[in-house]
Amino acid sequence: PDTRNSTDVFHILNNHRGTPVVVKEPAAVTEEIHDWAPGTMLTGLGQFSTWLGYALRCLFLDGKAFQAVANNPYMTGPALLVMLVMVSLGSVARTGSVDLIRIAGDIGWWFLAVYILYLAGVALTRQGTFTKTFRAVGFAQVVYLVGILALVFSLGPLVRGLMLVLGFVATWMAAATAHQARGWRTLLLPVVAFLILIVGTVIIAVLFAGAEFTLQGVLYSLGLQAAP
Repeated sequence: PDTRNSTDVFHILNNHRGTPVVVKEPAAVTEEIHDWAPGTMLTGLGQFSTWLGYALRCLFLDGKAFQAVANNPYMTGPALLVMLVMVSLGSVARTGSVDLIRIAGDIGWWFLAVYILYLAGVALTRQGTFTKTFRAVGFAQVVYLVGILALVFSLGPLVRGLMLVLGFVATWMAAATAHQARGWRTLLLPVVAFLILIVGTVIIAVLFAGAEFTLQGVLYSLGLQAAP
């Protein structure tokens, strides 16, 4: 109530004399989980039944499975494992031999593709992280299992073509889910990713051309190369 002086305040406080003290529970401290920490990744790999179930659901293009994988920090390790196995098997199936340099190159290109998808998703939705994109797209690679079997058993180009389409759709769904894209943003995601790839390629080409021109100038000034 309104008070006019300290005497009024005394009566207010006096009415609470002897009431029990309510002790507030301390706020629960949420432990931060580091997605790429070795302990987190090993813990995720240990949850075998969980991530295997997610992988099977992703094989059938289950959007909720992609969402669960993207939001689960313990799925970083399994996503990395699925990606390494599928990319390696795909490389071996295409070449018919184990070429470690080619496999390493395919893995490098895969990481570049995921980063491009991440940039496209952020440009469209302002949501998502690289790690969430990595996890979802990593699990999306499980659809290539059927395509690899088709290559091994020579089931024909039609099956391989269908698997390319299925792989594209799975990767598209995974990236869109990781960035919570909706409506027209989902449709534009692959277009924006392609544009980023083209622009990035042009920028890299220009930078390399500039570096080559600079190197030729330095060599000419040192007398190590004749003038063009």
